[in-house]
Amino acid sequence: MWEKVVGIFKTAESFLRTDKAPPGTPSQYMDEARKTTFLASKKFFVVFMSVLIISLYFSAGTVVLFMTAPFPTLTPAFVTMFTEVLKIFAIIIGSFLGLQTTLDWKMSSNSTIDSLNNTENVTITRTEHIIEEGTPGAPEIRPFSSSAWEEE
Repeated sequence: MWEKVVGIFKTAESFLRTDKAPPGTPSQYMDEARKTTFLASKKFFVVFMSVLIISLYFSAGTVVLFMTAPFPTLTPAFVTMFTEVLKIFAIIIGSFLGLQTTLDWKMSSNSTIDSLNNTENVTITRTEHIIEEGTPGAPEIRPFSSSAWEEE
């Protein structure tokens, strides 16, 4: 049984990293599985973080619920607040995921985040002339300026 638990954690870890393939992956899919990470999907990331937040909230709520046991008048109020907050959180997450899925379908796109950086070097040459009034052959002075410039 312990080996199955370890296998489950190794599989989960491989889904969250880009350099590992899940155990038992056929050799022809090994390279593709190593390149895939599910955290690149915005929807998966939202669901993953939501489950983590709800787990922490539920754990904290359970501790507080046991702390309110000596005060029976506080317990129903706390339970109501706890359930309403969970409902609101679920509505927000469901709305976001539904909207994201609808937009992906409507725009024929996907919700993955590329971590590639594209850099482009642009060189701008600017010549600035300091002129005095009345100098022959100088570029035209623009209104409210004491200098004229040309782009090459």
